[in-house]
Formats: sequence, C-alpha cells, structure tokens
Amino acid sequence: MRHERLTTNQRIEVQGLIAHPQTLVVHTSPRYPASTSLKRGTQREMMNAANFSRHIRFPLNTLTTINAARLQHVSSGGVFEIGHLWDGFRDLLELMRKWSKARGVPWAVVWCREVAKTGAHHPGEHWHIGHHLPAKHHLDFASQVGRWTDEEFSPNHHLDLSRGQVAFSVHDAWNITKAVRGGGGPEGISAYLGKAEPNRITLYGKTKRNPDKISLKNIGGNGRVEGQRHGISREIHRSAQRAVGFIGPYSKPQGRLHFASFE
Repeated sequence: MRHERLTTNQRIEVQGLIAHPQTLVVHTSPRYPASTSLKRGTQREMMNAANFSRHIRFPLNTLTTINAARLQHVSSGGVFEIGHLWDGFRDLLELMRKWSKARGVPWAVVWCREVAKTGAHHPGEHWHIGHHLPAKHHLDFASQVGRWTDEEFSPNHHLDLSRGQVAFSVHDAWNITKAVRGGGGPEGISAYLGKAEPNRITLYGKTKRNPDKISLKNIGGNGRVEGQRHGISREIHRSAQRAVGFIGPYSKPQGRLHFASFE
C-alpha cells in the first residue's frame, strides 16, 4: 500500500531543452471505485441491522462523527497519515473494533461516509459511525479518538446534554453523541446514516417517491466518495439475522416514519 498523501493529479516540472519551464498535468485513475449516493434499499438494510442490535441487547446507542476532509487538509497525523481517505477509514474502523473487543464491548456497528457541500461548516468528506458503547467507556473512548485522529479531546467543551452530546475535539473536527429519549434510538441513528439514499427515483421516465427509503426526514450527504460508502458489522448483518431467524420490521415497504436528527 502506498502511504503518501494522494492528489487527483501530479505536476512535473519540465526543464532542459525547453526555453521556458512548463507544467505537465498527468491525470491518474482513481484507486477505488467511486459513488455519489447510497443505493436503493441501503437505509432499510441499515435500519433492520439497528433493530437487530436492539434485539440482541447491544443496541447502536452512540454516533461518532469525524470531519475527515478537514483533518486531512490540516495534515493531521494518526490514521490520516496513511493517505487515501478510504484507507484511513478502514484503519480507524479496525482500531475501533480491536479497542471495543479488548473491553468486552460487542462490535455492533453501522457506518457511512458522506460529503458536505461547499459552504458548510466543515465541507468535504466526513464519517458517521453508529456503534454500541456503554456509557462507562465514553470518556476513555473520546480520549482514544483524539489519539487516532491526532486532534485531542476537549474535556472543557460545553455540552448540550439534551441533544446527547458526549465529547468534542479541541477544534470541533470530531464529536461523539449518544441516543437520547425521543430520538428514535438505534433505528433513528441508522435512518440518519441512510439519508444519502435518494428520496425520489425515476422509473420508466417518471419521477416518484423512492419506495425503498423508509425515512425521508433527513437528506444530504451525497457527493463523490472513493471506496466503500457504507457498511454493517458482521455481528448484526443480514447473515447474522438469518442465522437466528430474525425478520427485520423494515423488510417490507411501509409508510413514511418520523425520526429525530442526529448531528
């Protein structure tokens, strides 16, 4: 794996016989396949996984959000030294998995990579990771995220407990929130993570509501992302659900549901 920071092109200075130095722009192919939105049915799949996490009593109760583009832009260390954001994300996810397992915390996780538009507070790619984390590990986990991202945890940050805020980094490049009463619980987290699935689709030349998307409350997060865009841990994936005969409540089309927003 190449570990240098990647760019969309390389610039090569041409000297010698040419009277005036010029710049050649050599375009390189993307290292990984790219996507601009989630596929139809993704939100439904994530919400079923979230419901299953509740069923096995290890509910998705924590949301960790990391502004990856900003941390890479400021040349942050940690997982961002690896170069490509997809490589860095996989590295972070594996570190989280090992950290959780070492503390006996089941690895129940749903995640997605999104893009904030230009003009947003932190434009560019950011990561949402919904996972199971007992409250007794919150502060320890926040300190560890600071080491992984090379932007430390701010223990004096003012928190809005009504919104479930747990921790912020010193420059607000990452934060951790927990599910709060009335916020939709595990399914609410997954509904939010599935917001980049289109609300409307075109079939036979006609635009209509996407019948596979459960919650239309939140939209956005779409934009070019190289590498895998979302994932569900093996412990709560479809195969684990089938192994115990679990049938998710979101497996069939339902009406529009209301879920709280997680930010």
